[in-house]
Amino acid sequence: MPGVLKVKVVAGRYLPVMDRVSESTDAFVEVRFGNSMYKTDVCRKSLDPEWNSPWFKFEVEDDELQDEPLQLRVLDHDTYSANDAIGIVRIDLNPLLIQEGTNAISGWLPIYDTMHGVRGELQVIVKVDLFRDVNQFRQSSCGVQIFASIRVPEGLELKRLLGFVEELVVNDDPEYQWIDRIRTPRTSNEARQKLFSQLSGELHRKIGRKAQELGGNAILGFRQCFDLEGESGIVVRAVGTAAVLSPASSRPATPSVDEDESLPLSSEEFPFLTVRILPSALGFRIGGVVCARSVKLLNRGEDRDTWWTELRSEIRSHMRVLGCNAVLGYTESTSVSGELCVLSAMGTAVQLEADVEEGCHCFHVPYGETSLPFPVQLSSCLLCHKHRVPDMLMTTLEPPDNLLVKGKSCLLQARVYRARRLADAEGSAKQIGDVLPFVEYELHRQLMGQLSFHGLNSVFGLRVKLSVSERLLVATATATACHVAALPLPAIPKLQPEDPCLDVSDLQSKLSEAAKEGRQRCQLADMAPADEEDDDSLDFTAGGRDAFVLRLEDFNESDILLRSMRRSLPEGFSFCNTESMPGLADAEGQQVTFTRVWRLPINMEEMSSQMVNNACEGLFRSLCYKLRKKTPCLLAGLLFDLYLSDDDHLMASIVGCCMAGSPVEAKERSPSLDEECTSPRRRLGSISLPRVASTPVRLSPLSRVPGARVEQHLGYVNMFFIRESTAIKETGGVSGFLHQFLAEIQAIVRSHVAALGGNALLSYRMSECILLDNPHKNQAQCLTNVYGDAVFMQ
Repeated sequence: MPGVLKVKVVAGRYLPVMDRVSESTDAFVEVRFGNSMYKTDVCRKSLDPEWNSPWFKFEVEDDELQDEPLQLRVLDHDTYSANDAIGIVRIDLNPLLIQEGTNAISGWLPIYDTMHGVRGELQVIVKVDLFRDVNQFRQSSCGVQIFASIRVPEGLELKRLLGFVEELVVNDDPEYQWIDRIRTPRTSNEARQKLFSQLSGELHRKIGRKAQELGGNAILGFRQCFDLEGESGIVVRAVGTAAVLSPASSRPATPSVDEDESLPLSSEEFPFLTVRILPSALGFRIGGVVCARSVKLLNRGEDRDTWWTELRSEIRSHMRVLGCNAVLGYTESTSVSGELCVLSAMGTAVQLEADVEEGCHCFHVPYGETSLPFPVQLSSCLLCHKHRVPDMLMTTLEPPDNLLVKGKSCLLQARVYRARRLADAEGSAKQIGDVLPFVEYELHRQLMGQLSFHGLNSVFGLRVKLSVSERLLVATATATACHVAALPLPAIPKLQPEDPCLDVSDLQSKLSEAAKEGRQRCQLADMAPADEEDDDSLDFTAGGRDAFVLRLEDFNESDILLRSMRRSLPEGFSFCNTESMPGLADAEGQQVTFTRVWRLPINMEEMSSQMVNNACEGLFRSLCYKLRKKTPCLLAGLLFDLYLSDDDHLMASIVGCCMAGSPVEAKERSPSLDEECTSPRRRLGSISLPRVASTPVRLSPLSRVPGARVEQHLGYVNMFFIRESTAIKETGGVSGFLHQFLAEIQAIVRSHVAALGGNALLSYRMSECILLDNPHKNQAQCLTNVYGDAVFMQ
């Protein structure tokens, strides 16, 4: 399937001064695709040059269009010396290769330099003309749409779910090549950034081919990750759910099943789905969360595919033990430190069923009390009184649309810190492998204790983040908790000391009083446990529902536990890491997307679990302070990440959406946080940020925006950025450098979406944010990856 790529360079503006004598620039543009290159004429002595170049044409194969980015390098012409680099515009051509999308990009795109950031804008027009054929031996996957959305995108209809697709690409890291010692930092960064774009394009093409082989035309729940393994190289991997989509009709269609009346995925090797929300026509029963982790050593010549196959096989075994036939909300993640690599896989085991029963159907367990290899406590469903439900439920899924809840929902977070002894690679791997089960247990113990404390019984959107450094291991579990009406009310936790001589009666009284206050805040104070209610329809023969027991080693641990359970955020704020808060209707008022990054040096002698808790709580409180003029508001879709660097720094990042009040109230409030702190058209402190196109483009971490309708899907936008500076003190320190970098990233992303003809980027995420700095040399470097679905909304 050959194609023709046509590029026209129109003009530039806001270019920097490159000639100090004339205070101007002699700019020209190199248009490069693959091994072919064209040049525009030199526009003399102008900071706003106009080229109006002829159409530059590249005749290429469609697989090359997917793999290679279009690169437009802006330079300053010098007669007697080498031309000076101004910056580069890289354009991913994959959005132009989908059948229902646009075939042209037109607009002003920021010129980006890895050493100086955004340095002006370039107006270009890019068109792709494909000669479509049905060659069965082709290597491209043109026509396959990729969506980061966790649900079926708005405006499209699911015809069939085909199954799990994954791909993995490995390459050497230019940062660790011998030539990197003699080339400039700019050249090294550009080589690395170009390689990331090429690997990403190759990955999209290969995983798209797998979806085509299954008969699909789309990939849902697409997640791409970059693993920087040092001298071992770069691993780019992705997972998704292959599906058949079509434009939505007036009458909703029921997703099809196999002719033998078995459900989708029943014959798949790995029956995993990366989506977290299924269409209402597909029913399921939740079995529980399944998780697998593994510690591997790099530089051993082992195949990465084999590692992940082992982990997925373990997840599949856990799924079958729970009597389920699929895993929903499946995710994979890694944490790399030196020669160690910790692999994690997680999801929710479910029993997919074609027949959908009453609204509480998804909470009916697919297993019996005696069918599991471990003891469980089940109760009768408090809604239908026919089936069995668990006492507490944990899932990685979004809450169902018709979920019936009582009281108020809230965000819960558990944190675990462990120090590591210095050892060689194998000794460190053994340490982490031995401690991982206890870390997992401690996370769930804290979550269950907080659930019991607040009178809640269900967790949605569970996300566990594990980070490893040379001497530390930190894990966080974030979830949205609520009280589902079908499940019983948990009893107040009870304390049980390890030493029977310790008297905990006073502490138990304090805990009971604090629990009553917590339930009061969740509006559950008037509820009584199910076995205390006088209801003859309830089954009391399934064993007693004992209170959750908190085992304590000493009083210091009990004080920490009590303080952590008693913590509360300022009034007027509601938090959830799901796209909607259980029990609340979708807010249609002012919506603001925020990104906040926080960094803290670690003193190993004073490091403790309480310090990690205080740091995370301080991040949430600082976010509340920034958004104090938006109250009352809901902070939804929170993506909380915690990173440990080898230089003993703890860095946390939060991306989310603030839904504030009604549209009438929003007009009376101050400018949005998005405009106030991260807009490239304003000033950030003393840093003057560049101007970009005035077209308003919304960035939202949600897969759909309440009150808006998606008219057209324009493609998957994925960008990797590297920023380096040798003048950190002059730009406001590391904090100023990082915030300016994030503002520039959002400016570039908005411009590319606008050039595609869109006005929003849904499912917006910042998947990686790696910050390296050397304060003694006044240097810093940051790497990050952002992605989302470009759409046009009304």
